Amino acid sequence: AILAGDLVVSSVYADVDYIGLADVWWADLDTGITGGRGITVPGAFGITLPDRPGTAPLRVKRRHFELEISDDADGTTHLRAQWRERDGRPAHLDAVVEQPAGHESLNVVIPWDDRRFQYTSKHQARPARGELVVGHHRREPGGGSGDAWGVRDVGRGRWPYRTRGNWGGGAGRAQSGE
Repeated sequence: AILAGDLVVSSVYADVDYIGLADVWWADLDTGITGGRGITVPGAFGITLPDRPGTAPLRVKRRHFELEISDDADGTTHLRAQWRERDGRPAHLDAVVEQPAGHESLNVVIPWDDRRFQYTSKHQARPARGELVVGHHRREPGGGSGDAWGVRDVGRGRWPYRTRGNWGGGAGRAQSGE
């Protein structure tokens, strides 16, 4: 996810055994307008994950929707997507979420029982830049100010069939009270 002032952009690429998910979603927090597109496929057909996260591009291509998420050797994440909004407008996302040297992550293993567990690795407050174009409207996260932040959440495990998730994070710059 990328949060920048009044724009939020999120992308998912997931294989959860019985279904595969891929999407791009965006929201303009000032106007309340949202958009994006995604797919859900049975049996994760066409949604594959490498054995080790970040070692191979994640790609999906369907009618009206394409998504690629890839990582450089330094950990910088590239998100590229093209889709058609529900109203027919073409849209695309081209964003970079950097991983600064020495940047830390929060890594947790949750054992649900002897057979089921969840591993999650959350990479918060990573500088982001790029563009979101919907129809003729172009937006830059942070308005090009460099004040945009990305989050990368990588998870693996053997999850129960019914699972609910709820977490959030934020990033920004603090100003001195002086």
